[in-house]
Amino acid sequence: MPRSQKNILDIMKDFQQLKNRYPLAPVRIYRSAVKLLPFSKKAISYYILAALFFFISFFSISIINKYATTRHFHFNFSFLSPSIIITLAILLIAYFLVDGLRLYYVVKAIDCHIAIKEIMKLVFINIFVSNITPLATGGGLAQVYFMTKKDMPMGKAMAASTIRTFLAMMFLFVSAPFVVLYQRNLYDFMVSTHTISIITLIVICYIFLFYVIIFKPRLIKIIVLDVVAVLRRLHFLSARRQRKWLKRAIREVNNFSGSFTLFLSGHPRYILLSIFFTVLFLLLLFSFSVVLVEAMGYHISILTIFAMQAFVTFLMYFAPTPGASGVAEGGYALIFSRLIQPADIATLTLLWRFFTIYIGMITGIVIMYLELSYKKESSHAAK
Repeated sequence: MPRSQKNILDIMKDFQQLKNRYPLAPVRIYRSAVKLLPFSKKAISYYILAALFFFISFFSISIINKYATTRHFHFNFSFLSPSIIITLAILLIAYFLVDGLRLYYVVKAIDCHIAIKEIMKLVFINIFVSNITPLATGGGLAQVYFMTKKDMPMGKAMAASTIRTFLAMMFLFVSAPFVVLYQRNLYDFMVSTHTISIITLIVICYIFLFYVIIFKPRLIKIIVLDVVAVLRRLHFLSARRQRKWLKRAIREVNNFSGSFTLFLSGHPRYILLSIFFTVLFLLLLFSFSVVLVEAMGYHISILTIFAMQAFVTFLMYFAPTPGASGVAEGGYALIFSRLIQPADIATLTLLWRFFTIYIGMITGIVIMYLELSYKKESSHAAK
C-alpha cells in the first residue's frame, strides 16, 4: 500500500476513535459557536437594513443605466488600468486614515484620549451604521456608544461626534452658495425648482440649532425640564425616575455644551489639526470623482468637479433614505450628466459609490460583527 494512502487510513482511524469516545463533541462545539454568534434582534436588524441599503442603491443605479443607455446593465470598466486602480487604492487608504484623524484630533482637543486603532474602528462602524439609518443619524450614535465603552464620558463623546460632523457640515454650508454661483447650470436648476429657498431655510435652521446648543444651553435645560414634567404628569415616569432623568439630562447638557467650549478653548494645535483633516477629508472624498472622470477620458476642470461633488455631498446630508440611497445616486447622475456622456454616467455613479461607500460599509459590517461577537463572548465568559 502506498505511504500516502496508509497515512490517510491512519488519520481516518484516529478520527473514528475520537468520534466513538466523544460522540457529542461536534454538537457541543456547534452549540458553543452558535451562542457566540451575534445574531441578536438588533444585529439582525442591522444586516437587514444593510441589505435594504444595497438594494435601493443598486436599483437606483440600474434605473439610471436603463434611462441613460436604454440597455440593461451596460457598464464599461475597461478604463480601469492597473495604474488607475493603484491610484484609487492609495486614495482610498488616505481617505479612511484622514477620516479617523479628524475624529482623533477632535477627541484630543476636548481633553480626552482614544487610541488611533480604536478610532479607525469607529470610522468603519460610523460608515456602516450611518448608511443604514435615515439622515445618517445612526453613525454618530454608534460612535458615541463605542466611545463610552472606552471610558469616555457620554457628554464628551456626544460632543466629539457632533463636532466632527459639524466641522464638515459648516465647510459644505459655507461653500454651497459659492458653488451654486460658480456653476451657472446648478444655479438655473435650483432657481427653477425653488430648491435654493428650501436649502437656505435648512441651513439657517441648522446654524440656529447649533448656536442654541453651544451658547444657550439654559434653553435646552428648560425644554428638557418641561418635557420630563409632562411625562411625569401623564404618569409615564415615577417621581424617583423623574429626578434621575433630570439629573442625568442636565449633567449631559452641561458636558455637551462644556465640551464645545472646551474644544474652542483647547490646544490650538489640535483645533487646527481637526479643521485641517476635515478639509483634507472632503478634498479626498471629492478626488474620487476627479480620478474616475479623468480615467474615463474626460478633461474637465478639477474645480468644476469639486464644485459638483461638494453640492452632491451637501444634498446627501438632508436625504431621508438610509445612507441617502437612491437620492445620492440620482443626484450624482443628474448633476454629472451635464458633464458626462449618458453611456458613461451609470458606470461613473456605480464606481463613485463603490469607492466612497460600499467598501467602507462592507468593512464596517465585518468590524461590527467582530465587535458584537467579542462582546457576546466576554459576557458568556463572565457568566
